[in-house]
Amino acid sequence: MATALAIAPGSAWLATVSNDKTVRIWDSATGRPTATLSTDPAEAPAITPDGRLLATISHDRTIRIWDRTSGEIITMMRTDSDPVTCAWTADGRSLIVGGERGVYRYEFRPGTPDR
Repeated sequence: MATALAIAPGSAWLATVSNDKTVRIWDSATGRPTATLSTDPAEAPAITPDGRLLATISHDRTIRIWDRTSGEIITMMRTDSDPVTCAWTADGRSLIVGGERGVYRYEFRPGTPDR
């Protein structure tokens, strides 16, 4: 059973987290899952405005940033208390995380691959 979801801009896909500890990507048109990203506990999915990245939080005090296309974790951050919710800023450069001890802002600057 899904416990939380986020809908991508344009509504082409959505992400769910479930009480069976999975993060899934779904095709909105077909209603079918296209990927299972994790079997670790996760909550509060948030999708960047460009639909490229997905953030999830967990009560193990972690925040994970996923590449939606590859299904890979791009980065993982730890907090000093349990995160409760998260949302991307309108420009997609920062993730705001609310937790037991306040609000955190993580600026996200993906590296450029070597050529």
